[in-house]
Amino acid sequence: MKRSPIRIIFLFLLIPVVCSGQDMRLGLEETPAELYKSLRLAKPNPANGEKPGLGITDRGVDLTGLMPPVGYQGELNSCTTWAAGYAVKSFQENVERKWGVDSKNHVFSPSFLYNQISEGRNAGTSFQASFAILMEQGIASLANMPYTTNLYENPSAAAFEEARSFKAESYSRVNVSVNDIKYVLDQGNCVLVAVKVHDNLRTNL
Repeated sequence: MKRSPIRIIFLFLLIPVVCSGQDMRLGLEETPAELYKSLRLAKPNPANGEKPGLGITDRGVDLTGLMPPVGYQGELNSCTTWAAGYAVKSFQENVERKWGVDSKNHVFSPSFLYNQISEGRNAGTSFQASFAILMEQGIASLANMPYTTNLYENPSAAAFEEARSFKAESYSRVNVSVNDIKYVLDQGNCVLVAVKVHDNLRTNL
């Protein structure tokens, strides 16, 4: 089965956040500007000369029902693998296979990516590292590799075998343009966004 390209965009914003609650981690390793610029640009392809985003604001686009439930990364700096593997890849396979996201067999494991990338360190990781594994190895479901805080737990032979069926074909970036992002969403694609936040998000959560 042909794999759909995963369209992504990195937005690095600094926003004030004041929260309280249990200890939580973040975990983004920023993509160098030159490397980001070298990524293939996903250009919207409007029909009949239509401008990207034209008319979309009026009707809106909501992909929530196709996404897996919000998860909890806990004390690991694993946010990028949750975003790329659990959220985006689960979304893509659900769109292609129309099998829902209620079963652990149909949503994908952040640990399959994070434990291979982090090499036993609780450190941030980059999106390109996650997508490299998604394209080369694929990804295992939560049924075959549940999320774990044991960073030394390697994927099993069964997890690697399953992963081969769930490879990504490619990924690309999107112009930092409201209209372009709207148009990509309107085409049924998922846009992955990275946000830089103040330190108080880390200390007060």
